[in-house]
Amino acid sequence: DLPTHPELLDYLAVNFMKSGWSLKKLHRTIMLSAAYQQSSANNPEARKQDPENQLLWRMNRQRLDIEGLRDSVLAASGQLENKIGGVPFAITASPTVPRRTVYGYIERGRIPGMLAAFDFASPDQHVPLRYTTTVPQQALFLLNSSFMAEQAEHLANRPEVAADSDPARRVQRLYRIVLGRDATASEISAGRKFIDSGGESAAAASEVSPWRNGLGEYDAATNRVKTFEPFRVFTGDSWQGASMLPDAVTGKAKLGADGGEPGDNPRQAVIRRWTSPAAGKISIEGTLRHDQNSLGNSGDGVRGRIVSSRHGELASWSVNGSSAETKLSGIKIEKGDTLDFVADGLADSENDGFRWAPIVKMAGTKESEPKETAWSAKDDFRGPAPQPLTVWQRYAHVLLQTNEFAFVD
Repeated sequence: DLPTHPELLDYLAVNFMKSGWSLKKLHRTIMLSAAYQQSSANNPEARKQDPENQLLWRMNRQRLDIEGLRDSVLAASGQLENKIGGVPFAITASPTVPRRTVYGYIERGRIPGMLAAFDFASPDQHVPLRYTTTVPQQALFLLNSSFMAEQAEHLANRPEVAADSDPARRVQRLYRIVLGRDATASEISAGRKFIDSGGESAAAASEVSPWRNGLGEYDAATNRVKTFEPFRVFTGDSWQGASMLPDAVTGKAKLGADGGEPGDNPRQAVIRRWTSPAAGKISIEGTLRHDQNSLGNSGDGVRGRIVSSRHGELASWSVNGSSAETKLSGIKIEKGDTLDFVADGLADSENDGFRWAPIVKMAGTKESEPKETAWSAKDDFRGPAPQPLTVWQRYAHVLLQTNEFAFVD
């Protein structure tokens, strides 16, 4: 006969006291018990007598928490990195840092939306129990996030999946990797039907932005930008050289929609590069700002330059706890020419954060064109352009969104 809940609790309490109040021994007792080690398989006879499982005749299915879910997605895609220890990483970085979620960096008062949607506990409070909710934001994350799309692409491209030319066997391999079981005949049939029909139409590729954000070096001898390297990591609100700063190569250099911060040496100047989509005459607007109010007048400010690939340096400004209007007009430019908005530090690398979001305007040259076209570094600021998924990648994405994957059975 199975004991009732009160009897189980009394038994555990007595053994807890006898063990000298050892939590380690209590955990061992619970985890080695037959009740704890049961499967979640159904037992029709037991279900008739105890449909709510009050007597613990089976293990209840449990939904993965966000840490377990993220790690499981990475494991299924073949990307999970099992290295132990090391520095934290930005959970929202794109491309994804494939480390275990437990090493993700948490900033108090600024929980990433992905974690907040899945009931992550507030680090500002004492939270002995994490509640589990089911809200639309969770489904929207699984459907639309760049993380899920990226891992679906990796999953579909796993060698053991992509190398198989037979659709039925390919579906079977995906089921074994994602759900840990063989697909049924009806599931294989549904999978083949999805693949043969092309599934839902792939999203159209995003329009290419003329803006790129990166770092490089300005050559004072030639009055031109000597090197430019686009940033490779997007954290959700800034482009930078690594998921966590400072980085050994790129330092603290980063750029956001409003501004950014250069690194500590001339090779780590931050650069917004605008590539002209047409020939014409342009004007530039914007304000370079450097704030000293909250940091006790530390540092010596920053310098901003506008550098043309055709004409060299057009103008420069230095600001230290002040601002400067960065307006130019009447600049002739050809299609493919670049304008670099370069910001670097001076002698002191402390307190080099700045705000500068220039706007480039071009007058229309034909009656059929708008009188003026404007490109705003702030309004056009965005992360990596999403790439359309193939039909196999979309099918892999579907399997990663299933309840069967999100629950421990």
